[in-house]
Amino acid sequence: MKRSARITCQALISLLFAQAPALAAAGFPACEWAIDAPDQHHVQRGDTLWGIASLFLNNPWCWPQVWEGNRDQIRNPHWIYPGQLILLDKARGVLRADQSDVDGYRLERLSPSARALSAERTRVPVISEHLLNMLSRTRLLDARQLESTPRIIGIAENKTLAAVGDAVVVRGELESASRFDVIRPSMPITDPGSTKILGVAGRKIGRVDLVSRGTLSHRFLVTASEAELQSGDLLVPMAEPVSSPVSIHPSEAPPGQLAAILHEGRWAGPNDLVVINRGANHGLTIGSVARVTRHVRIRADESLQPNHLAEEVQDVALLLVLGIADPMSVAVVIRSRDTVTVGDNVLPP
Repeated sequence: MKRSARITCQALISLLFAQAPALAAAGFPACEWAIDAPDQHHVQRGDTLWGIASLFLNNPWCWPQVWEGNRDQIRNPHWIYPGQLILLDKARGVLRADQSDVDGYRLERLSPSARALSAERTRVPVISEHLLNMLSRTRLLDARQLESTPRIIGIAENKTLAAVGDAVVVRGELESASRFDVIRPSMPITDPGSTKILGVAGRKIGRVDLVSRGTLSHRFLVTASEAELQSGDLLVPMAEPVSSPVSIHPSEAPPGQLAAILHEGRWAGPNDLVVINRGANHGLTIGSVARVTRHVRIRADESLQPNHLAEEVQDVALLLVLGIADPMSVAVVIRSRDTVTVGDNVLPP
């Protein structure tokens, strides 16, 4: 687990170095201190590397360029823990971590030496736990899956709703799985360009275990539920817990569009989940970073008539892909200068 955390941080730092010039050229803020940047920040549980960088910089991707020692000392951000103090040296224009005191432990550099750390002191993650929990409750099912996905067709004892301890009757092909997540479809996902139905987005509302397998129908026991189960709810094999990407990299997918906003409302901003009409078959992988652009019409000269407007393409947000379900994927808005909506263009950064 520690090795995975180190890989995650190293991948983020590598991406920051590679992407800062391109993002600045694309219209995102250059490496400048935020106007209200604090003199210091005490790292708290729940902080993320992205969030800490955003406190000090207009463009968080520039974190490595202002870290004290730059590339020679870039190992330091890999070892940021709750309890450490991040200091802004405005005179020198650098950030550094106060290594003198972390959670009450006096740190010394000894060589050679071994150091024992409390298992509870985990490194600061790239993606917040809250966001990963939101993603774990969201599932995308493509159109082909919908045709074959098992679904609840009835509740035992003539009930209309089921909770933990109740039995449900399911119809559909189970294959070899015996434990399933129960998904309730919440919205269809439509390709903005072709208007073709790509699939549905659903919310995980429970879990069921197989009791008996039949020819046409099967009996399950409800073992967990966040809402009462009902006929029509879908069963998908139990998913592994969602974790932070171990590799963050520029998207290599061809241009696409935002196909859905995964909450009620038409607009999405930072930390909101969205659906892209591109997936693994287009070159997207978990950890891909893409930018959102929008065509806007502006009046270049106030003396021009309202119908004489120039069209301009503006960068409005960055997305980080966290889940793939061909031919679509789910991503989080990690930075935006404006809200995004269905139909906005998605391009490599």
